[in-house]
Amino acid sequence: MRRMIGGLLPQSLKSALRIPQSDPVKARRLALSRELHERFGGVVAHGPFKGLELAPQAHWGSGVYSHQLLGIFEKEVLDSLCDTPAGHDTFIEIGAQDGYYAIGAVRAGMFETAHCFEILEAGRQLIAENARRNGVTDRLHIHGEADASLAHKLAGHGVDLSNCVILCDIEGAEFDVFSPAMFETMRGAVILIELHPFAVADGQAKVDTLKQAAAAHFTITQLTTGARDLSGFSELDCYSDTDRWLLCSEGRPERMHWLRLDPR
Repeated sequence: MRRMIGGLLPQSLKSALRIPQSDPVKARRLALSRELHERFGGVVAHGPFKGLELAPQAHWGSGVYSHQLLGIFEKEVLDSLCDTPAGHDTFIEIGAQDGYYAIGAVRAGMFETAHCFEILEAGRQLIAENARRNGVTDRLHIHGEADASLAHKLAGHGVDLSNCVILCDIEGAEFDVFSPAMFETMRGAVILIELHPFAVADGQAKVDTLKQAAAAHFTITQLTTGARDLSGFSELDCYSDTDRWLLCSEGRPERMHWLRLDPR
């Protein structure tokens, strides 16, 4: 989760996401995640970000990130990022939490530079720490909250919006940030937006409005959470069936959807 206060979900959003105050399943996921972090030494073991080192703390959600260590976190998004046009050498992550995507993608050579927008100071500090651990501090720029002035801020840093890839996950605020004017300004970019209709009033109507605005400049592809194949992870052979699936669970309130926008 990206937009948080003091590491906890605001009560209104917690209700919207139907997360109980005390959840033994989540507690087990957290314990397993910490165990896997220790076993892997905090280093991603599989996937395009293999070798990425993650600090042993997280300011978002419950601190569960075993799926990151296994390289299967938001696999649909990760696969899509690996399939972006040549020449798009700047990555922009809106709602960057710990910098997993930005740092992982720059470290892997997918992009030359990255800009992280993260609303919380604790998150920005964690991004800086993870960037230091992975030797990409000089290729990473860390900013505060993303808002309607996003394009102006990026232009001020010399970012060419015609050759960048943008990933947005801001728990419902995507409907405020991406206006028709923003889409026009960013019409040369490849944009991936995680949708959170369940976190706002009239959510589906807002999704429809967002898609209509994007369609003026982009071809729209919808991504949806799919299956996870655990058969290739020999490190998990010693775990019970239940624990193996908990290790790859992202704890979502419902099946997630993303929009991928490619310039027309």
